Amino acid sequence: MNNLKITAVVVTYNRKETLLDCLKAIENQTVKPTTVCILDNASTDGTAAALLDEGFVNTEREGIHFQYIPNEKNEGGSGGFYKGMKTAIESTSCDAIWVMDDDGLPDKDCLKNLLPHLGKYDYISPLVVDIEGGQMMSFEGKTVEEFLRRTENGIVEGCANPFNGILYSKKLIDTVGYPKKEMFIWGDEVNYDLRAKAAGFQPVMVVDAIHRHPLNRQLYVRYFRNHSMVIADKDWKLFCYIRNRTYNAKLFYPLFSFLRQTAADFVKFSCYYLFQVRQPQKLSVVLNAIYKGLKSDFTGLEKYMK
Repeated sequence: MNNLKITAVVVTYNRKETLLDCLKAIENQTVKPTTVCILDNASTDGTAAALLDEGFVNTEREGIHFQYIPNEKNEGGSGGFYKGMKTAIESTSCDAIWVMDDDGLPDKDCLKNLLPHLGKYDYISPLVVDIEGGQMMSFEGKTVEEFLRRTENGIVEGCANPFNGILYSKKLIDTVGYPKKEMFIWGDEVNYDLRAKAAGFQPVMVVDAIHRHPLNRQLYVRYFRNHSMVIADKDWKLFCYIRNRTYNAKLFYPLFSFLRQTAADFVKFSCYYLFQVRQPQKLSVVLNAIYKGLKSDFTGLEKYMK
């Protein structure tokens, strides 16, 4: 296990404090990665200077090589993971890549507890719990106690939180490729998960490998009885969410499921913006996003980011 070469890929944008905490958590692993690739999505908060001051720029420390990769512009999470994973595969010799956001904190034994499963599995997730108290799953909307009822032999099969402390084997990346960089945010991780599963790589979650992450930041509103929907505070986020959701459904869902989801999205977003919050101008964003997703067209985001 100690002979395995692992490269960690961390994507960051304007979160230098949490990034430094993340890097120190990686540095303090009981079993350490060989290399850490830090992909900076053109941060404007002094991230580069902070990394230099703390000694994380193109240096060796605690037996780990830290490689700093600055982007010329913000290419979103998808663009960041695309470039970070591609750079890691092309510039380092590794058996697997350990992928995470800048606000994740792996416990000190996280990588150590993931690695024994590498070889039998290629898509290995830690247990991702809330960073505050560790009592809630960060993304499933359940308590850790509830979730762990699904555990068998220390793992939960068929479950993962993509890009949150995931260990991807080189075999998987060579087969599946890299994240779809054009998706920017919200849906790129789902796309990679679906592509991996379509290629025959089923995920497992290792319950004694703990990765701490803030609770899901997506905003949910109730639109009918107990049903909820995701909303966004910015038009560009709304556009990305609906476009990527539509695109993923078109590619991977059976025709009826795809049509049902797309029609339901149109109806519920229309009702929400017309009648609940009375913002009819948002409908043009919704319609354009659905159209772009149907056409597999990833242009046009810029106009919503002005």
